[in-house]
Amino acid sequence: MATIVRTSASIWPVLLLCTLAREGQTRQSDETRQAAIELGRSCRAAIRRVPAGDNDFTVYIESPAGRVALIAAAAQMMGQSLEAPGVARAMKPGYRIWPVRTPAARHDRWVTGLYVQARGSQLFPTATGGEKLFLGSVPTHGIVPDLRDRRPQFTFVSLPVGPFDVALQFNDGEQRYRVERADASGYLPVCNR
Repeated sequence: MATIVRTSASIWPVLLLCTLAREGQTRQSDETRQAAIELGRSCRAAIRRVPAGDNDFTVYIESPAGRVALIAAAAQMMGQSLEAPGVARAMKPGYRIWPVRTPAARHDRWVTGLYVQARGSQLFPTATGGEKLFLGSVPTHGIVPDLRDRRPQFTFVSLPVGPFDVALQFNDGEQRYRVERADASGYLPVCNR
C-alpha cells in the first residue's frame, strides 16, 4: 500500500535552496582539497608551528587542509598515487595538535593532556593518542620528522578561528602557547630535500 505525503507548495523553494547550498559546499570543499593537494605537491602544507620560546615543547597544529597537503607531499615523495587506498585512508578529517620536545627541554616532565582555551571557554580533544604517519602499511619517508612521529597527538573536530591558547599539561604544571589563527597563514615546508 502506497503512502501519499502532501506537502505545501512553499516547501519546494526551501528544498531547492538546501540542495543548491549542499552542492556549493561540496564544490567548495573539492576546490579546497585540490588546492591543498597542489600545495602538498610543492612540499608545503598549511600546518602551524608554534615555537617553544621559553617553553619545553614546540606545538604543531594541523588543519584538515594541512593534512591533505601533508599526505599529498608524502605520496609524492614515496611515488604513490593519491588514489591508493592507504593514501585515501591517511587523509583523515579533523584538527590535530601535537607537541614536540625541544633539545633543551627537561626530561623529568611529560605531557599528560592538552586543551584549547578561547574567550573563557575550554575545548577538549575528541581523541587522544599517538600517530606515526603511514601511507597504508608503509611508514612515510621524505617528510620532516616532527610531522611524522606524533606522540602524543590530540584531535579536535574544530578549533576557534580567532585567537586562542593551547594549554599543554604536564605531570608538574602547564605551559601555554598563544595562537592567533588555527589555519596557518604561511606554509610550512614538509619534505626533507
